[in-house]
Amino acid sequence: MKKSITKITVLLLMIILLSLMFIGKESSAVSRVLQLEEKWFYIKNAHTGRYLDVSGGTAVPGTNIQQYEFNGSAAQMWCLLHQGNGEYVIGSMLRFNCSW
Repeated sequence: MKKSITKITVLLLMIILLSLMFIGKESSAVSRVLQLEEKWFYIKNAHTGRYLDVSGGTAVPGTNIQQYEFNGSAAQMWCLLHQGNGEYVIGSMLRFNCSW
């Protein structure tokens, strides 16, 4: 009987520790997002080495997004736009006013 109680206690402690670890990761992820707000940045694909780019560099709605060699243009600059409900949208410098 004592062995099963000990196993249950150990199992419960492990569950509590794991849940605390996930809570910590979530809050650190939130702080990383907050560090990205109000800034322009480039998004690079680590595998291809290319950057997120608005095709043709135009602000026309429906324009495709592509991976492209780095050129430092506004077509490759992005910001995070807070939607007010815990969600964010990635906005292009060509289309969105991400001024703060």
